[in-house]
Amino acid sequence: MNNESNNEGNLKRSVRGIPSILSKNRTVIAVVAFLYLIPLGTTSSFSPVRTLLFIITQIMIFGLLAMSFDLQLGRASLLNFGHVALFGVGAYFMAYTLDAGLLPPPFNLIATIPYPLTLVFAMLVGGGLGLIMGLTTSRMRGTAFAFIALAISMFIFNFFRQNPDISGGETGLQVPTPDIIRTGPFYLLFVAIAFVFLAAFFGTVILYIKKRTDYAGLILLTPVMVAFTGVLLIFGTNILGPVLVFIAFLVMILLNRFERSKSFSDPLRENQTLTGEVKSINKLTAYVLPFIIMIVVLVGLYLSFATNIADMVLLWIEDSSLYYFTIPVQFYLVLTCLVIIYAFVRRLIASPFGRMITAVAQNEERAEALGYNSYRAKIVVLVISGAIASLAGALYAPFIRIIVPDTVLGVEVTINAMLYTIIGGIATLLGPLLGTGVVVYSELNLVDLIEGFGLPGRLWLIVLGVLYIGIVLFMPLGIVGSIGRRVDSLKGSFRQMKVRQFEFGLKDADYWIFGLLGTMGLVLLLSEDPRFLPISYGIFGFLGALGLLLMLLFRREIASRIRGFIKKRRLRRRKIGRFEFGLKDADYWIFGLLGTMGLVLLLSEDPRFLPISYGIFGFLGALGLLLMLLFRREIASRIRGFIKKRRLRRRKIGRFEFGLKYVDDVLFGSLGTLGILLLLTEDPRFLLISYGIFGFLGALGLFLMILYRMEIASRIRRRSTKGGD
Repeated sequence: MNNESNNEGNLKRSVRGIPSILSKNRTVIAVVAFLYLIPLGTTSSFSPVRTLLFIITQIMIFGLLAMSFDLQLGRASLLNFGHVALFGVGAYFMAYTLDAGLLPPPFNLIATIPYPLTLVFAMLVGGGLGLIMGLTTSRMRGTAFAFIALAISMFIFNFFRQNPDISGGETGLQVPTPDIIRTGPFYLLFVAIAFVFLAAFFGTVILYIKKRTDYAGLILLTPVMVAFTGVLLIFGTNILGPVLVFIAFLVMILLNRFERSKSFSDPLRENQTLTGEVKSINKLTAYVLPFIIMIVVLVGLYLSFATNIADMVLLWIEDSSLYYFTIPVQFYLVLTCLVIIYAFVRRLIASPFGRMITAVAQNEERAEALGYNSYRAKIVVLVISGAIASLAGALYAPFIRIIVPDTVLGVEVTINAMLYTIIGGIATLLGPLLGTGVVVYSELNLVDLIEGFGLPGRLWLIVLGVLYIGIVLFMPLGIVGSIGRRVDSLKGSFRQMKVRQFEFGLKDADYWIFGLLGTMGLVLLLSEDPRFLPISYGIFGFLGALGLLLMLLFRREIASRIRGFIKKRRLRRRKIGRFEFGLKDADYWIFGLLGTMGLVLLLSEDPRFLPISYGIFGFLGALGLLLMLLFRREIASRIRGFIKKRRLRRRKIGRFEFGLKYVDDVLFGSLGTLGILLLLTEDPRFLLISYGIFGFLGALGLFLMILYRMEIASRIRRRSTKGGD
């Protein structure tokens, strides 16, 4: 009896803890529920959503890889250049388990492992390789650790490359699609999971509407209602489903009114008596209305997608070979794995072990003095990170269907993972995922975007490099880190916003709405489906209007920060001969207007506006050149301080004095610019000239390295002693 009562008590506590879990994870639940909703719109015929699902699946797979890399770099301060080995081992292990003819007996017995279970075994293999890396490198620090790990990965890469029988060689290894992915029950399993997350999402909305009882909550929730209903209207096949969901939203408004009136009558919001029983007057808002809303929503969702789900199952029953819905099922599988890994990593970071890892990364000597075993902690981090990276490789192999040693074991995979992490934000959970999305989508669609502006598509690498440099310069903490820090600093001001007598303060419970709306608008816009354009434009219009309102409310703070950033006072006392050329605060609106006009006219792609836009940018460019000439001394002094030119003045080779002066900088700048321009023309007549220029500059650089060999060697020794044991 005592055991039964204890189990019943534990069950009640678990059920009562669900609202708290939903409230603490509003943004994640909302975004994941929307992602689970998208594949439900795929039909038995051609669907444009599949292209979007393919891109998002690739982003999520590499996002898993970036999360595993961030677990080492961002949490444990371990820069692992050999991280690609963990990814590649998982990919090849999955290929061997799906095709028994790739390995000789008895090694081909691993092909008898069923597919979903092979993901677990792939994680075990990756964790084992991470353990080997940890045992051999975790006592090292800095560059020593990075390059020893790189040596291990290069050994594995060369082994697979020199054995084409097991790696496929240059032609690659064909990876078959697992049979279970083509089955209807496996698809229905993920559909059930999707409905669970959608129910959890509406549960968070109900909790939000019960907590946010003022009018600001309704204003913020309205675009979510409209956008979600619009998506159901386009994705669904039965109009009754979206109507029921919209009715459920209206009932939520009624629930908000009841909660608002109750908060006026009972400010303490005490819904329970001393005995723990809910008062009868509160049963309507506590149980009845939320239960009705949830039932209506689930029925509406089922009616919206019942036809699509039934068509896919019927097609599998008729002929499983025609069941080509592998893209939605793989999307569901990768998304489910991503959610599980995200929850695990988040729990790991918040645990005492995660705090110990942070302490070891910040000051290893101090952590060891406190009694922590830093060696064991690093090994555990490498094992966990290796398991996650191997899972990403195991998901990637059947997704891409062909793997080559260069694509799954090449060092560029590690560089890409590092790039994803830095752009998104180091030591942030969502940063690696967002950075992966930015980079992968830019690589896939930047050529078309550049050609849309009338520029040659081969310049996409230059534009991508400028984009990376801009993010690193202006967002040094990454996209998520920089925006998160800025929002945290402004939260206090956002809570006290007022528009005359109307209070419009943003609370901590409101930010999930912006995350959901931003994700919905971006995904619907990237789908390139004209049916979703009004919804995405409406979402961004609402966010833009809210941003404009915030700019108006905080116009003084913004103006003061801009003044401090560009330091306008230096532009007020300049003269050209007797002509005084001073910019005042009242002049800067002109540049904002001209820049906006020129950009909008250029984006219109109307040849009638080209002379105007070119004239505007020509004027701004001439003005910028004029400012550079006026401030040439300041610019030159900053450049001199940056590259420390004074060290190049007093060098001699025997009796020959080889000193570089400030006048010589023009020569190097001109040669570098000329060489790059001639190389970008891709004209074979200019290749010899550009090669000669770069050869001269390279020879000069080698010559300077020889002259400064002592200084370079001393710096390398100092860094190696700092990074070593």
